Amino acid sequence: MAIKTGTQIQLVEMGARDGLQNEPGTVPATVKVELIERLAAAGLRRIEAGSFVSPRWIPQMADSEEVFRLIRRRPGVRYSALTPNLQGLDRAMQAGADEVAVFAAASEAFSQKNINCGIKESIQRFTDVCQVALEKGLPVRGYVSTAMGCPYQGKVPLQDVVMAVRELIKLGCYEVSIGDTIGVGTPIQVYEVLSACLDVARPDQLAMHFHDTYGQALANLRSGLELGIHTIDASVAGLGGCPYAKGASGNVATEDVLYMLHGMGYETGVDLDALVETSHWICEQLGRLNGSKVALALGTEAARGTEAVSVPRDGDRLRPPSRLRPPRYHLRPQRLHAFSISHRQEFWRLTMIHTGIITQQMGETILQEGDKIWQDRWFPDTKLNYAQNLLRFRDEQAALVFQDEAGNKQQLSYAELAEQTARLADWLKQQGIKPGDRIAGFAANRIETVVAMLAATSLGAVWSSCSPDFGVNGVLDRFKQITPRVLFAVSSHLYAGKLNVHQQTLNKLIQELPTLQSVVLLPELYENKNKPISTDNCQVVEWQQTQGDCSQPAPVLNFHACDFNDPLYIMYSSGTTGVPKCIVHGVGGTLLQHRKEHQLHLELTRNDVLFYFTTCGWMMWNWLVSGLASGATLVLFDGSPFHPKPDILFDLAEDTGITVFGTSARYLASAEKAGLKPVDSHNLSRMRALLSTGSPLSAEGFDYVWRDIKQDIRLQSISGGTDIISCFVLGYPWGEIHRGEIQGAGLGMDVVVLNENGQAVIGEKGELVCRQSFPSMPLGFWNDSDNSKYQAAYFERFADIYPRGVWTHGDYAEQTENGGWIIYGRSDTVLNPGGVRIGTAELYRQVELIEDVLECVAVGQEWENDVRIVLFVRLREGLSLDDALQTRIRQTIRSGASPRHVPAIIRQVQDIPRTLNGKIAETAVREALHGRPVKNKDALANPESLQEYTAG
Repeated sequence: MAIKTGTQIQLVEMGARDGLQNEPGTVPATVKVELIERLAAAGLRRIEAGSFVSPRWIPQMADSEEVFRLIRRRPGVRYSALTPNLQGLDRAMQAGADEVAVFAAASEAFSQKNINCGIKESIQRFTDVCQVALEKGLPVRGYVSTAMGCPYQGKVPLQDVVMAVRELIKLGCYEVSIGDTIGVGTPIQVYEVLSACLDVARPDQLAMHFHDTYGQALANLRSGLELGIHTIDASVAGLGGCPYAKGASGNVATEDVLYMLHGMGYETGVDLDALVETSHWICEQLGRLNGSKVALALGTEAARGTEAVSVPRDGDRLRPPSRLRPPRYHLRPQRLHAFSISHRQEFWRLTMIHTGIITQQMGETILQEGDKIWQDRWFPDTKLNYAQNLLRFRDEQAALVFQDEAGNKQQLSYAELAEQTARLADWLKQQGIKPGDRIAGFAANRIETVVAMLAATSLGAVWSSCSPDFGVNGVLDRFKQITPRVLFAVSSHLYAGKLNVHQQTLNKLIQELPTLQSVVLLPELYENKNKPISTDNCQVVEWQQTQGDCSQPAPVLNFHACDFNDPLYIMYSSGTTGVPKCIVHGVGGTLLQHRKEHQLHLELTRNDVLFYFTTCGWMMWNWLVSGLASGATLVLFDGSPFHPKPDILFDLAEDTGITVFGTSARYLASAEKAGLKPVDSHNLSRMRALLSTGSPLSAEGFDYVWRDIKQDIRLQSISGGTDIISCFVLGYPWGEIHRGEIQGAGLGMDVVVLNENGQAVIGEKGELVCRQSFPSMPLGFWNDSDNSKYQAAYFERFADIYPRGVWTHGDYAEQTENGGWIIYGRSDTVLNPGGVRIGTAELYRQVELIEDVLECVAVGQEWENDVRIVLFVRLREGLSLDDALQTRIRQTIRSGASPRHVPAIIRQVQDIPRTLNGKIAETAVREALHGRPVKNKDALANPESLQEYTAG
């Protein structure tokens, strides 16, 4: 037959509906969703995703609403649904179907059996369905089954097939798919039937839907192709059958059709390898043989001529049960993530085992589900201790290495760490500390701070810390709520060459925190002699006093058996909109999540030297110290990252042999503007991974790392937060990294982006949410007994769409076609000029390209019944914002982003307001610009800077 090379063939994928509806066992909605998402990722652009028929007739499709709700929609993909009547149409529209389909038969007997009415009555039913759907702008597709033969009446008259096609087109169906339902047709018969149908329809109005019972489907398709019909229905792995025709096989396999079409020179836009991968995956989920000859032929690595994706030490790493485990070459990050969501209980159980978490009692229950996801409880009958897991090693390897900006250095082995912890824990017990008591830290990022946390948590007490750069009111806003009994504190600390003395702050804390019975002063490093004074109710003791007689053996270190969901840490929200919320994190959830991220996402080992530039007031400190459970050496740094020299952190990396270097996007941008090029100035040969968080890392930030720090480094931009004490999206040790994108979603984290209608989307911006519970969700907020504040903070946004609730994180984000993620900023600071939502990070990325601008902040100002963008810039010393620089800023934004991103006003400022954790305080700037009071200025590191942002 003559073929026009390059002709486009449309494939309509039937596997998720027509394929699965005949499966004997119930297929979970999560498996259906993953199948649909895999098919879309392979390049299929028309997917029939569900059927809104009565569950009485097709029980397998009873969950179609849930499936449509959970699908992450890709741009350009049409997700359709079968709708037998107006009730089904209404359900399909509510679910967000992109098109609907109606199903008729050419055989009267089959119509009665399959549709429960005759042909004429079925056509009449469809009249109303088509009319309403078309009025709503919803395309309608038609099916004519049994066109080549009927299991009840045998041969079907040709005129009956033509009549059914003609009537459906008259009803407004844009396309009619002609079906060989029992697969008895032959090429000559198919040619005759389709030729007759072309008397009442154009070739572009017809499609072919052939089952492969007698192995004739591919040959039959060629007959239709010869007639110019270029739309083909098919089902991955040959899934399907016919409940009213025993022995009928499934639809022709999409893989087989694709292989034939590509061999004939047709174009489809579908990736055959990805489709074969999906084919094997769904067959493993269903426990059935693969019905595709092509998939079977290409189903081994040797036959495919491809290498396995490198999953280091796969035999020693997480391995799903063998019946669920695909071949190694399937373990791409997205595939492993999909397994962790569709089998999440099994995933978290395996992760507990694989990461070697020490338990004092391993319970049988993995997940105890509540009515709402915030009521879920993971591992409710398991007992363990956080400190016990971090102190599993007791040898002479360095556990902690400390350095500050002044050059003070200290090191502690794992054996010494365990000994100091045991001595301090014994002292705390002597003070009457018991499980559940709060122990606080007003502490620098030093070794003693880690020891204090370990000693407290070994007893089952709860640890909470603030950085010493917090003002006294900021500390009181936090610690007053949690009523600590012991405070570990520094009497001074050094930052950017300035000595900060805390005598007055500590005296105020002693006065204002009536539950305090002891303040323990960490060893003084800076010869400060101004110490706080003991009172009748609170003693002030030196660190050394808590260590007892060091000439005697240390006491035995016992570990309290905590419930998995006992409190471990109390963290705090930024407090920029009021008193900080006290976020309570559990023992088991924190440990399990950190072990997962360290072991599976980072592959942290005893050979690693792990560093993160952080303070004790940021969750990355908690994340960092969990690295002790992997036996790695942790590097602690205290002070300014640019003092006394701008490359002090890279000096530290070279001197200590850091293998995993963690920092912030802000630091990387500042390092680039400072002209740092460690690739030329430092030996970073041991460094294998660089992590960035705190704010979105721009594409240009990726370029800087790979160009000027290290070319072959594994760059992991990560994002999560204090709220979950971990990450929602982050990197993997293998797989492709795309410039400007976070590599993937965290294992076990059902993260998607929802649009305004609550539909999961790909390639569109929206709200970052997690649709299912996870172990490191907070236990709740402190002093929030009915969880009302907790629910309002995270679960109200889509409550009407997701009855159990979804975690709404407050990030404006996008999942890309690559499977990566882009964070555009916080949802509550999204700019909205002319009704178009713009994430602040989109604008910052462009401004960062301008050498004269050190940093900036953008907010939306209410103006003349609209919103205009106001951009504030901090320039290099000695520069002023003249017309030429304003023009350059606007041109850069216009060309790099869009005209809508261009600010209406640009103003120069001397400083950018930041929270105590170093994040830009966009909300505070917006309120100041509107002349509204800024709540809780004590949550800002530099509240005086707001004076520059008043309205005008």
